Amino acid sequence: MHGNTAPFFPAPKTTTVTIPNTRNSGSEVTTYTATDNDARSEFNQVTYSMVTDATAASLFRLEPTSGRITLISSLTADDAQRYLLTITATDNGGLTDTGTVTVSVNRNLNDPQWLPTGGPYSATVNVTENRPVLETVYTLSTQDLDIQEPFNTRIYSILSTSGAAQHFQISSQGNVQIIRFLSIDRAVNQYVVSVIFP
Repeated sequence: MHGNTAPFFPAPKTTTVTIPNTRNSGSEVTTYTATDNDARSEFNQVTYSMVTDATAASLFRLEPTSGRITLISSLTADDAQRYLLTITATDNGGLTDTGTVTVSVNRNLNDPQWLPTGGPYSATVNVTENRPVLETVYTLSTQDLDIQEPFNTRIYSILSTSGAAQHFQISSQGNVQIIRFLSIDRAVNQYVVSVIFP
């Protein structure tokens, strides 16, 4: 008579799954199962349990008979890049094996974009030389459709080799602002503000 042998997860007993932070609650993340080679039904029925931290436990559920891991809450409620789930397989003879599932979350799904889509991405603005410092002379139009910071934060800079970088700055809201009185350089009647984004 053959005795009970333990269930086992496939080597290296770890797997990584990447999902977007927009994944719907209730959807499957992955199924992680072990193999039990016992022929006798009293030893080859495997159930699963999960150990993880409180945050991951509020986001993921493990179905004990199938090994199916589902998302049970919105990933946008947290900002972690990954979650570690420790899964134990237990057969009905009491033998076990342990594996790990790392759920990696992609929170940076979209590239920032100029608007309108397709351009043009240039504008001409006429200003007088007596405009005050920190006054906005133009507002850039851009978007980033990511729903979580810092992945939807837009950062602008002015090409440092241009003379415009001495006279203008761009705020985090995309406002082009004067930082030096334009009357200082009366010989210059035009500045080309070349914006680096992102």
